[in-house]
Amino acid sequence: MTNAASGNPASSGLGRESQPRELVPQMCPTRGLGFVLGVFVASRVLVLLISVVGPYLLPPGTNSPGLAATTTWYDYWVRWDGGWYVDIAQNGYRFNAHGGNHVAFFPLLPLLMRAFAWLGLNAAAAGIAISNATFLAALWILYRFVREEFQRRRLAELATAFVAFGPAALWCSIGYTESLFLMLSVLLCWTLWSKRPAWGLACGVLAGLTRSNAITLALPALVLVWPSVRAAWRARDFPRLPLLWFAAFSPWIGYLLYAGYLQFAFGNWRANQLASVAGWGAELSFDPELLLTKLPGAGLRLFWSTDAFHEYRTWSWFAALAASIFAMVVFWETRAPRWHAAFVLGFWSFFLFAYQYGEPLSSMGRFTSVAFPLYVAAALFAERRPWAQPALLAVSVVGLTITTLFFFAGYHIN
Repeated sequence: MTNAASGNPASSGLGRESQPRELVPQMCPTRGLGFVLGVFVASRVLVLLISVVGPYLLPPGTNSPGLAATTTWYDYWVRWDGGWYVDIAQNGYRFNAHGGNHVAFFPLLPLLMRAFAWLGLNAAAAGIAISNATFLAALWILYRFVREEFQRRRLAELATAFVAFGPAALWCSIGYTESLFLMLSVLLCWTLWSKRPAWGLACGVLAGLTRSNAITLALPALVLVWPSVRAAWRARDFPRLPLLWFAAFSPWIGYLLYAGYLQFAFGNWRANQLASVAGWGAELSFDPELLLTKLPGAGLRLFWSTDAFHEYRTWSWFAALAASIFAMVVFWETRAPRWHAAFVLGFWSFFLFAYQYGEPLSSMGRFTSVAFPLYVAAALFAERRPWAQPALLAVSVVGLTITTLFFFAGYHIN
């Protein structure tokens, strides 16, 4: 039996409140698939219905393309970042150091979209198809991972349902990178937890080619491989060490591969960072005064602006911060494997210092859709509290409904 640091099933008990576990050493590959399909279909039908009726319920925002019945499916579903990915898939990368441009977006999703386009599928339709397909895959992989790690079916079901109906789950259906990144993040952690570093290396590199904040995955990956590193060192199995270290830092390898492409194509490996600053004012800063503006009360205040964009940004920051603190408490109380907490800490190591025009990053609510340990924490909390299961699910559905309503009514909450 292993200790808590190893991240193996034996370390995932509930400490003083431990309960009998459902032992599933060789789980049937299709067990639970019906449940995963059910929550996926139900959540996507909810998003579809709200997307159609939303513009009837709210006054149109400044970015509204109109009603679903009066506009094309492309204008209605492909918005903001989705349009950038479609353009990259169709026309490739272009770089302009003085304005927002394509190199701010990482290449894996547009490459997949272009591959589908070669098969005759419209690039925009390919993006939406990829988002939904990878979201379904992410839910299925998460279900299997949680069930194997904690060996409890109900916990896996709760975690999967919370992700499917999460307040930010809209972004997993509209041609963004959220669902692809979520799938790769879960796969990275699962393969490293199950001591398959070669697969973990591949997943980490692909994640690094998907999103800039993939570099934060190195922290939970390092926690997951550390017991194997120590064991290899003690056994003098030195040839195995490079693979383990590469697997731990594989998201950085993916990031550096993209930087290398930018250097080769445009002569500037920092083109991605320059484009983010010039086009969207997005950058990392370690300024203590700016950091203070992120603290509730000291800088962030609810109901301080009549602009939906600013208000949504503030609310999403509060929600993400509260959910993260809640998750850390739950992980401590339940003696969850340490990599879960490392994931949350890694997540904040990036976004705590991320700014957009000197304010908290606008996409905070969207980015939490891929921080799946937050939803595992919610499941751990609700598992032994029957009242919490419908309550948390209802809160998630309300959040998903509000996000979808604002998005399709044309409010800039991206």
